[in-house]
Amino acid sequence: MIIGAGLACVLKGRDSDRERGAWYALAAAIFCWAAGEIYWTAAIRDGCR
Repeated sequence: MIIGAGLACVLKGRDSDRERGAWYALAAAIFCWAAGEIYWTAAIRDGCR
């Protein structure tokens, strides 16, 4: 779900000339959030049990 939101921001950035940087920055932040969620699920959560 989170990766889909990041992809939607990338696609919106491709369509917008004036706000392209803002959309790409938002997409980068969402992809970082997704990477953190994936890392937590794969590596950290198992150690919390």
